[in-house]
Amino acid sequence: MGVGALSPQVQQHSPCVSRLVASWALSQAQVSDVRARGLPNTEASIPMRTHRFSVFSLVPADASPPRAKLTYLQYVKNGERMTQGIRAQQREQTRQALVREGRRLFSTLGYGSVGLSEIVRAAGVTKGALYHHFTGKADLFRAVLEQVQQEVAERIAETADAREDSWEQLVSGCQAFLSVSTDPAIQRIMLVDGPAVLGWSEWRAMNETTSGRHLAQVLGDLVGAGRIAAQPVEPLTHLLSGAMNEAALWLATSTGPGDLDDTQAALVTMLEALRVK
Repeated sequence: MGVGALSPQVQQHSPCVSRLVASWALSQAQVSDVRARGLPNTEASIPMRTHRFSVFSLVPADASPPRAKLTYLQYVKNGERMTQGIRAQQREQTRQALVREGRRLFSTLGYGSVGLSEIVRAAGVTKGALYHHFTGKADLFRAVLEQVQQEVAERIAETADAREDSWEQLVSGCQAFLSVSTDPAIQRIMLVDGPAVLGWSEWRAMNETTSGRHLAQVLGDLVGAGRIAAQPVEPLTHLLSGAMNEAALWLATSTGPGDLDDTQAALVTMLEALRVK
C-alpha cells in the first residue's frame, strides 16, 4: 500500500504522517514531469527526502533533538546567582557611599568631631550596614585615607612621568607633592588625622606603599645611574619624605601668598645638593 492510500483521518491526527505524505506527493509529481518530457527514467537520481521512523513514535530519525529544558534545580540556581550579583552590587554601592560621606565629613570637621550616627545618616544607611563593611569609625577612616593617599600618588606619578629625564622626574614629583598637599581636605586627612588616628607605624607603612614607593624607585634609579652619589636608598627616601611632610604641614598653617613657591625653591636647592656634578 502506497503512502497516498493512508486514510485522511490518520494523516490528520499524525503530523509526522502528514509530512511523509507531502514528501511522497512531491516525489511523484517530479517523476511524472520527467516522464512527460520523454526523458530517460531517472527516478533514482531525483532528490527525495526519506525518513526513518521509529516503530513506536513515528518521529523521523533524522529530526533535530528536542531543546533541553531547565530543571527546577537549575532554575533555582540561576535565580540565586542573579540575586547574589545584585546583592554584591548593592553592598559595593553602600560601601562607596560610606567612604564618600565619611571623607567629606572627616575633611571638613575632622575625625574627632564626626560621629557614626552622622556618617550613616549622610550615607542613607543604617549602623548595621556600616558594621557590615567596617569594624568602626577608625576602620572607615583607614579606607578614606587609603583612597586619599592613592589619589595623591597617582597625581604625583602623572606629573613625574610627563618628564623624560629621571632627575626632572624627581624634582617635578616632589614639587607636585607639595602642591597637592596644600589642599586643606588632603592635609587634614593625610597629614593631621592620619598619624593621630592610626599611629605613626601604620600611617608610615601606608605611605610607603603609595607615594613613598614612587619616591624610592626614582631615587634608586638615580643612584644606580650615578647621578646621585652611591648610598643606601631607604634612609635617603625617609629623610626626603619626612622633610616634605613637615613642609606640607607648615604650609597648612602659613598665610604668606608666596610660601608655596619659596618652599618648592628650597626643596630644589636641597635636592641639587644630592646631585653629582
